[in-house]
Amino acid sequence: MNAVVWPGKLHGTVAAPPSKSCAHRLLIAAALADRPTTLTGLPLDAAGEDVNATVAALTSLGARFTRDGSSVLVEPIGMSQPPDTSVAPTVDCVQSGSTLRFMLPVAASLGRTVRFTGEGRLPERPITPLVDQLAMHGARFGADSSKDVKLPFTVTGPLHGGLWTLPGDVTSQFVSGLLFALPTLEEDSRIELSGPLESSGYVDLTITALGSFGINIIKESGGFTVPGGQVYRAPDSSVAVEGDWSGAAFWYGANALGSNIKIEGLSPASWQPDRAIPALIDALILGATTLDLSNTPDLCPIMAIVAAGLRQPVRLSGISRLRLKESDRVKALVQGFNNFRMPVIALPDALIIPRTEGFKGGAVSSFDDHRIAMAFAIAGTVSSASIAITGAECVHKSYSSFWGDMEDLGGNVRLAIYSPDYLAKLERETADTI
Repeated sequence: MNAVVWPGKLHGTVAAPPSKSCAHRLLIAAALADRPTTLTGLPLDAAGEDVNATVAALTSLGARFTRDGSSVLVEPIGMSQPPDTSVAPTVDCVQSGSTLRFMLPVAASLGRTVRFTGEGRLPERPITPLVDQLAMHGARFGADSSKDVKLPFTVTGPLHGGLWTLPGDVTSQFVSGLLFALPTLEEDSRIELSGPLESSGYVDLTITALGSFGINIIKESGGFTVPGGQVYRAPDSSVAVEGDWSGAAFWYGANALGSNIKIEGLSPASWQPDRAIPALIDALILGATTLDLSNTPDLCPIMAIVAAGLRQPVRLSGISRLRLKESDRVKALVQGFNNFRMPVIALPDALIIPRTEGFKGGAVSSFDDHRIAMAFAIAGTVSSASIAITGAECVHKSYSSFWGDMEDLGGNVRLAIYSPDYLAKLERETADTI
């Protein structure tokens, strides 16, 4: 499916989608708890493919989920009936890196054999540091690939505690995954980081979610201490899933470019790192020439669009990990801007947006990446001609209602299947006007 976005500012009120970062963490904690938990603010039909991949993964391990509008009752793993250990359940992570990296330590800690599968770029995304540490602490891996452990593979527990060493500059999800599993082990554990932890706010988000279920994590210089023998205890009342700052960032970007959107359902006190989006936009508007996104790399696509739309040159640094996402987001942005005849400069850890003449339309690929598609959609609202985005359905990964919300805000959007010849014609016509 493709989307064509015609110029036009957006206005009105929009509710932020449920935070997939919060949802992943609370769903896993609830599935490990001692009794059922009700999560509110989580309509699973609108929560995105990543969150539903985690729900399916936990279901395969024995948890049960009962939906009631925007609430979900989570019955923990093994509560209804003991798992059938004679059959290895399959955890299909689809394209969700969060599901894979969170569920892998959890599955190993259960002492069972579990098969993991995935698709798209997920088998190529890094997990070796996590796999190596799990193997050093009792996990056994069987993989269809020859040398390195890559999807699909099986993992068999149990795990034992001790000293765990991880790099801090690849993904904080390795740390979060271990923090879910290690409290349930008999022994105490210590996670030591061999370098600064990037996106540390996401680990803080994990610790906050675990604290809601009575799990104690001790954050120390250079790592974390995790006492063993802990029990996940369900809260006495329901737990609310926050609104998603990452999804709302695109509407903040639209506002920076002249739209007038009121965004509801966000907590200013949230631990979500992407709550930094208003401050980053303000800094850009005030003339900042360098913005450090090392703790908020997912904001790079929309910040690049805002900078170009405002014709404000900027260096977006701390983005090297974007090459390991659903797409190589640096490459996707460079190609997209090139299609608009707006050259940008990619460095190993930065993207430089020079002063531009604004968006003048064209056709771009989403690279099957939700954040790329949504960023270019916002560019379409301030372009002098329409912007066509191929693979527009990829927004379902994190924000299923994005295109509908955009239309409700007055966006001139048409979703359809367009032939490659039509898109090439659109790009040629746009080029003729530049």
